[in-house]
Amino acid sequence: MATVYRSKIGIELVVLLAAGMTPGFITALADDKNNDPELPWILGGVFVLIIALMTSTRYKIDGNLLRIYVLVFQYRPIDINTITGIKETNNPLSAPAASLDRLEIKHGTKSILVSPKDKQGFIASLQRINPNINYTG
Repeated sequence: MATVYRSKIGIELVVLLAAGMTPGFITALADDKNNDPELPWILGGVFVLIIALMTSTRYKIDGNLLRIYVLVFQYRPIDINTITGIKETNNPLSAPAASLDRLEIKHGTKSILVSPKDKQGFIASLQRINPNINYTG
């Protein structure tokens, strides 16, 4: 049976998103001569899309595969037996992670950043399948 872990949603990313979009909303709504009446709708749509991306991010352990989903998109599955290490990080690079409280998963010659809400349960589930995974807290 597959186990699903939801991404943690970091307040720091929500605040950054709100701070970045607020000036555009204020400008669009306060402009008496609003030459672009669609702008608030466009900004609102972008905001809703970003929130949907953040709230739909999940990590599914399905047999020996780690599957990562964002909305309806799926990243290439990772064979858990190829994972060599997991370490905690706050790396801000773009990743399927809705928080800066992240884990870097090294597999083969690649790595990916994730941010499961239940980090310890997620790591334990991976280590049950591959006890050779080295975790650096």
